[in-house]
Amino acid sequence: MCVDTSALRKRIADKGLSIADISGKIGIDQSTFYRKLEAGEKFSIGEAHRIVAVLGLSDKDAMHIFLSRNSHKCESA
Repeated sequence: MCVDTSALRKRIADKGLSIADISGKIGIDQSTFYRKLEAGEKFSIGEAHRIVAVLGLSDKDAMHIFLSRNSHKCESA
């Protein structure tokens, strides 16, 4: 499973937040957050929980974003 970075970016933008805003709110370096978005890297469970809380994601949306098979960066299963 991979992170659906497009959906995550959209939700961040929908909330009117920037990468700097969200990374600061979840307590990771901005460059680390950006790298994870660009590479489609997995977020830790704690990071994912904090992102879900900051963005106010539903369980369904969180599962779609963080447990996605739809990411273009995801390897074929």
